[in-house]
Amino acid sequence: MRNIARRGFQVERYLARKFNKYGFAVIRGPASGRRGKYLKYPDLVALYNKRILVLEVKSISQLRDVYIPREEVEKIDRFAKIAKGEAYIAVKIYREPTVRIIPIDKLEDAGGDKYRLKKEDIENAMTLEELVMKVKAESKKE
Repeated sequence: MRNIARRGFQVERYLARKFNKYGFAVIRGPASGRRGKYLKYPDLVALYNKRILVLEVKSISQLRDVYIPREEVEKIDRFAKIAKGEAYIAVKIYREPTVRIIPIDKLEDAGGDKYRLKKEDIENAMTLEELVMKVKAESKKE
């Protein structure tokens, strides 16, 4: 397994453990990564009190713009719509302690077969912990 693929796999497992620790039911897509190229599974699905979070996970070495293949974005968007959930990109910057969570509506069309997630949007994104607190607070209101 290439280092970058291994790092992505490790971030997916890390996120699954964190969501579980925060009381979410969570599953890692059985065909995420290269083997799931033709399937329509997200990397992670986290559930909490009828809330469904659908995540595509990215690992980067340093803060920068991230380009995401159109098919990956469409995959999680389609899955989230069918499940009546919310689609996010989760970005883990190597050696930083937290994961940044960005709604897919922040993505910009980069032309061709890619979307762009701007460096500034990653930098200003909510953390995993902030997303968890938000979901739990909104669940109490329901």
